[in-house]
Amino acid sequence: SVIDSSFSEKYKWLDEKDIYIHMYEGEYNGIKYGLILAHDSITHQRHIFLDPISIEGLYPGAGYKTVLMKDIGYGGELWMENRNINNSCKLSEEQVASAASDFIEKNLMLGSGYNNITTNPEIYMNMSGNNLSYYVYPDQINNTTENGMTQLLYTNSDYITTLRDSIKSGLNPGYQILREQEDLFKTEAKENESIYEFIATGAEGDPNNYDADSYVVYLDANMHAESDESGKKVSFGTSADVISSNYGYIKVNDKGVVGLDIVLIQEEEEVVENVEIMSFDKIKESFQNQLSEKINIKDMKASTVHLAYMNLEYYPYKKDEGNNSKEFSYIPVWDVYLSPEASPCIGFFIVNAMDGEIIEAQIRDVETF
Repeated sequence: SVIDSSFSEKYKWLDEKDIYIHMYEGEYNGIKYGLILAHDSITHQRHIFLDPISIEGLYPGAGYKTVLMKDIGYGGELWMENRNINNSCKLSEEQVASAASDFIEKNLMLGSGYNNITTNPEIYMNMSGNNLSYYVYPDQINNTTENGMTQLLYTNSDYITTLRDSIKSGLNPGYQILREQEDLFKTEAKENESIYEFIATGAEGDPNNYDADSYVVYLDANMHAESDESGKKVSFGTSADVISSNYGYIKVNDKGVVGLDIVLIQEEEEVVENVEIMSFDKIKESFQNQLSEKINIKDMKASTVHLAYMNLEYYPYKKDEGNNSKEFSYIPVWDVYLSPEASPCIGFFIVNAMDGEIIEAQIRDVETF
């Protein structure tokens, strides 16, 4: 919901055992900014939010009500061309990324482990939860692009009108309400109509007018796939049990960083070099010996099983499943996929490449895999 002048609740500093939220106000580049620093010790997350106190500080007299983050992928470039949107920011992609990186290092005083910048919004969109700007058409999240940067588009329209104009073409990693405005959902929605339905059913109005002078870049994962000169690739897997990626966005224009919203989860503590892994023959032997203990073979619904795929990668792993600590290690593992003959199932396994232990075993239906 929109927070307007009728909102009476006042937010104050919070200092509790497992969480704190601190708020600050100060001046940066001649503009009043608000800074929120928060930490959740249960989920081991730190949140840093920085934005102008008022949009008037950045754009005096412009009257902007909403800002939209618009990516050029999935039709976004054509959408912007049809609205004659030309970003006036003269910085190159490399310069924008450099400005964001320098700010994180010099102003937030965070080390290089937090300083991986990308133009791809996929991690941010996956990690940041449901957002109206892309949740109406969630399949678009799988159509990200690495060509070009997300645009920051300012408009005098309310957020509902803005989202209706933008959701059907291109990726929309986020939006912000910049000033008090009428909430059309509250005044016009039908009884029991969800806000998603309300936005989608009304998305046929006239195009908005937008001004663009900024770009958005994103925090990338601390650990990500890398290839050497020969083309060999080192991959990093993910686990449902371990939240393992920092994420967030940084807004940049010709004057530098003008705002950010980032969440820090990973913090590198130790690197172990020259780790030895078991020979492939021993891995196979160990796998066969453990298989009947990890799964019920009958669940695979076949008498013959084929090795469909194997991949050596790094995997976030907590040795003790009952351990409440948020510490984990990236360890070398084998991804193993077994395909039973004429069966609707597939077997999925994670095998510790150092000692051969099967640390994860699942049988999944092929249609839902």
